Amino acid sequence: RILTIVRPLLNRFLQIYAQKVQNAAEGNVMALSYHEEEEDDAFSTEIRKTLAEEFLFDTMRVNGNAVDYVNRFTRNPVPLIVWDLETRADSRKMNSFYWLSADTSVNKGTIVAVSPEKKHITLIPKGLNGDFSILVNPMMTDVSRPIQIKTPEGTFLVRVNPSMEMLQKSLRLTGDPCLVWVAEISYRDLIGGKLQPYVEKTPDLSQTGDAWLLAGWMLAAGTAASFMLGLHFLKKLTRPDR
Repeated sequence: RILTIVRPLLNRFLQIYAQKVQNAAEGNVMALSYHEEEEDDAFSTEIRKTLAEEFLFDTMRVNGNAVDYVNRFTRNPVPLIVWDLETRADSRKMNSFYWLSADTSVNKGTIVAVSPEKKHITLIPKGLNGDFSILVNPMMTDVSRPIQIKTPEGTFLVRVNPSMEMLQKSLRLTGDPCLVWVAEISYRDLIGGKLQPYVEKTPDLSQTGDAWLLAGWMLAAGTAASFMLGLHFLKKLTRPDR
């Protein structure tokens, strides 16, 4: 019974489809995907008319163009990540997931990761059965400055050394200029203290105290000399014999 309904429906679709091809770009089938909007309207109108008159189906006009739909959004290559490692596809050859990476043997637990406004990175791993890494993408943070990483184990400040070799390797792996990384930070090494923490250096004023004292004396001496010179000329100008 289903075939009784579907077969004539498909036949009519194919007839309209063939007419569409015949009328567009000398029979080029690509014209069905790339054509003028008014041609699309004519095609849709004919389909709706056929469904309503010949098959008594109600129709509703919608835009089914996937490219047009996706084009309404702006892609974020470093989004908030919720990675459930138990759902990893066995056939997937890459270990990375956006800006995180874990060996295929790590197949339990979840990782929540976010880099808000390129100011810091927040990681919340739960129930993992192995290590994972942060793939430092230049679009997520300023790699020329220390990176602040917040975790349940504490907040860490580390500096990375951007690697051109790693950039090239990641580009070959992903084939996507927006999904490349220039450094890799092991979470286990991060919380285990194996990474040398970045310490903000402040000037040692005790070593520059003498220099400040000398500068102060020079300023005072210069001010005093200027005052005495001005006083000397003032006296000459106000002498009674002048």
